[in-house]
Amino acid sequence: MLISYRKNLDRIIFLSMMSFFVLPVLATIYQALAYSFSLQCLAIVISTQIMFVMDTVEMNMRFHSQQAAYEKARYEAEHDGMTGLLNKEAGWDLTPVR
Repeated sequence: MLISYRKNLDRIIFLSMMSFFVLPVLATIYQALAYSFSLQCLAIVISTQIMFVMDTVEMNMRFHSQQAAYEKARYEAEHDGMTGLLNKEAGWDLTPVR
């Protein structure tokens, strides 16, 4: 999700969020290769990664629900409730100025 939304994030925020995910994994791999496995370290890294992914998924769902609510409110503001046609104000906004 981070990679797909990287255009919407500032570069510094994107890099800090990626480092939060990548650095612990790299440290765990290094520790496993150099010193053998430490179950406590692995448990901390895995739980941190799970929390990070779940938080990112929750933020993504919240963003989409807010975007859908905005689109619904915009539609209701621009259209007549009974007929579904554009109201007068929205029609004037779409009319080209001569």
